Amino acid sequence: MHPEAATTWRLGHRPELDAVRGIAIALVVLSHLTPEGSAGRIPGLVGVIVFFTLSGFLITSLLLEQHEQHGRVDLRRFYRARAYRLAPAMLSMVAFVVATNLLWEPIAPTSLVVGTLTWTSNWVIATGGHSGTALTHTWSLAIEEQFYLLWPLVIIVVARRRRLLLAATVTGVCVPVLLRFLLAASGTDRIMNGTDTRADSLLVGCLLAVLVHGRPEGRSEPVAAAGCLVAVLASCLMGVIPIVVLAPLLVAVATAGAIHWSARGDGVRWLRARPLTLLGKRSYGLYLWHWPIIVVVDRLLHRDGGLLVAVVVLPLAALVTEASWQFVEQPFLRRRHGTRARDPRPIPEPAAVASP
Repeated sequence: MHPEAATTWRLGHRPELDAVRGIAIALVVLSHLTPEGSAGRIPGLVGVIVFFTLSGFLITSLLLEQHEQHGRVDLRRFYRARAYRLAPAMLSMVAFVVATNLLWEPIAPTSLVVGTLTWTSNWVIATGGHSGTALTHTWSLAIEEQFYLLWPLVIIVVARRRRLLLAATVTGVCVPVLLRFLLAASGTDRIMNGTDTRADSLLVGCLLAVLVHGRPEGRSEPVAAAGCLVAVLASCLMGVIPIVVLAPLLVAVATAGAIHWSARGDGVRWLRARPLTLLGKRSYGLYLWHWPIIVVVDRLLHRDGGLLVAVVVLPLAALVTEASWQFVEQPFLRRRHGTRARDPRPIPEPAAVASP
């Protein structure tokens, strides 16, 4: 083997990234259990961006490596893997919501049920509201699925031209920021739920993957310099441009730096702690189930979050999440490539975690 090839960046399995996902989902759940307006409440927006940026990084790294090794991207395999990973658990959760609508009281409108099943719930919310219902959190899953549908096609077209891929990704990062600025008067529902206005969080992760792909493991100076430059420039504009325009970009850039640092594995052994990695692996199920459970418990107890709700929700969410992992997600993960055998190549967990 060529000596340089042995040190070239490859994604592989990096448990530290599972831990990053675990930390992010913990922050999101904590945010949703904390009443609005409480001192020290962590905005759920932070968790959304962490998951989006991580997803963009993982997906792009895998697609670039597949293209480099095989000369092409297997779209059929990619879309099949995504459907097997996302659909079964999501359908189980939607079935629970529909049953609750029919047997108890409405906890989500029909438009959001349809939007969730068609991966368009973000546009339903962007144009019609519905915040606080049991399916509001699926907006981020919809954005991510739309990204999964389109981004591999971009990779196929420009993967052989690194500069063109880099230019396309940088442009993709800038356009949503500009759209948030232009649409700021349209209200937060539109700019915080539109795919076109939120794609920068995903594409910052994609940009990180493009920058590190094929580089020696230790050559991270250009990546760090680019991240610092973007953060400094954005910070200088914070007093001029509304925070809702620039905050997602700043959090995404900071997340990309944390992902790059974590993926290198230097001095971050605590990120390999089993509780964190286990939580990260189950983050999709917890994402799907924690919010509908919170909505139901809030209505039963006539409360809006707080300690009592948390005491009820956390054990329930943990139990349902583990059941989803063992009896819904894992069986389909073993079959996602048409075989019961475990595929050796990693497929990133869905990063869609929302903040109703």
